[in-house]
Amino acid sequence: MAMRQASENGLEPLRVLASATWVWPSSIARAAFSGTPTVCTVSCRASVSSAPTMQAMVSARLAAERATDEDVARLEEHLRDMREAGGDVKAFVDADIAFHLECANIARNTVLSDILHSIRALLQVWMERVNDIEGTVTGTLCEHDAVLEAIRSRDPEAADRAMAEHMRMASERLQTSIGDPA
Repeated sequence: MAMRQASENGLEPLRVLASATWVWPSSIARAAFSGTPTVCTVSCRASVSSAPTMQAMVSARLAAERATDEDVARLEEHLRDMREAGGDVKAFVDADIAFHLECANIARNTVLSDILHSIRALLQVWMERVNDIEGTVTGTLCEHDAVLEAIRSRDPEAADRAMAEHMRMASERLQTSIGDPA
């Protein structure tokens, strides 16, 4: 509601401030993915998918270069938690976000980690929204498997490609959930 009102009242600076400082409280994130699209919500949706994509790709690449066996074991644990979540959407989303946070931690780059932490609420809304789409859980698990395998193999190019594909598919699922053409 806040984003829609900001657009209708000509308060575009709210959107600029939110995207420029990476401030995405859950109320803004929810507004960006609900209701009738406005200029502001469409712009927010485009920004929402590109920021996490770039952060995730760089994190995966660096994680593949810097991962220890212990780091890989933690990623495996998060992926196992995703598999064991069953129909518990919150548990699945929490484990999914933990996987991505772990990639950022393994990258050993505080800027990447800080970016992910600051958009965490946005990602949670995104992931919860798409979870009901048929094939989301299976697809997400396969995509995470590919990222994990690339990091385990210490192959930065493969990690970059796997994460790019995961984020492309996640973005398609998001577009499907909000009725935008893919």
